[in-house]
Amino acid sequence: MKQFITGLLVIVVLGLVGYAGFRGAANLVSRYLTPATPTPTPAGFETSSPTPLPSASATPTPSSPPTTKGGLVKGQTTVKTTTTTTTTSRLLLTLIKTSDCKSYMTEVKDITGPLTLRYSLKDGYKAAITAWKSNGEEILSQREIVGSGELMKISGLTYLKLQAQPTKCDATSDIWLTITAER
Repeated sequence: MKQFITGLLVIVVLGLVGYAGFRGAANLVSRYLTPATPTPTPAGFETSSPTPLPSASATPTPSSPPTTKGGLVKGQTTVKTTTTTTTTSRLLLTLIKTSDCKSYMTEVKDITGPLTLRYSLKDGYKAAITAWKSNGEEILSQREIVGSGELMKISGLTYLKLQAQPTKCDATSDIWLTITAER
């Protein structure tokens, strides 16, 4: 019976020592290997090419007040280094793509950065474009577009409402108007 109790105590002590060792190792690893957390993006709209941009800042912080004795400085200095990783991505979102000659209205919500709106019209076709902010203020008023090019750049907005009205459009089975948002 003494051997059984002794064996049980040895197992309990080894279990506690193993648990404490595991926790210490996990804390040590988590301090030195903090993983970068990427920002989630909607599937199908973005292709990303990670480009790490390390930036380190070293700031010495004395942990105890330095003392001098005989011209020598004593003390301990701790250096903290921070590394930041940035992911660069390209966004291409089709807002309007149509072969029907009718008015279209679309909204873009939760904009998190600058966007460039581009358009492409079939030869001989024209459209008038109007855009509004979330408060109803017009930022583009009935701009007539022909051919292809840049419609506008959006910066500092989180919401955009866009309307496209055909001004010269014949019935067609081809795509006559495409408006995209790019970053």
